[in-house]
Formats: sequence, structure tokens, C-alpha cells
Amino acid sequence: MATIDPSFRRRLLVESLTVLTADPSVQVTWLEGYGVPADEIALDFDNAFGVSEQLPNVLREAALDHCVS
Repeated sequence: MATIDPSFRRRLLVESLTVLTADPSVQVTWLEGYGVPADEIALDFDNAFGVSEQLPNVLREAALDHCVS
């Protein structure tokens, strides 16, 4: 299984939080732009959060790899 870059994981989380905390009019525009139902905002956050939970481990492994190199 391929490893996802930590910056990509962070970006997913930031983007999902941006939509999640946006004003309702911004959320409606986002939903219409992607043509998805309202629950997609929560699903997008859930996915990003799940991926980001692995972020501390990935960063720690990257730091250890850097120290060993």
C-alpha cells in the first residue's frame, strides 16, 4: 500500500475544515459545485480526519528516517 504524503493529509484536513466551518451560503455553493448532497460535507471531514489520524505516526517515522540517514 502506498504511503500518503503528510502534506497531502494535512491539506485534506484543512480543506474539509474550511468547508465544515464555512457560512451556510458558502457550503451550498460548494455542494452545488460538486453536485453532491449535504451529508457529503460531513463525509469529507470524516475521511480527512481518518487520514489525518495517521499523520503523527507518519511524521515521527519521517523524522526517524531523517535521523538515520
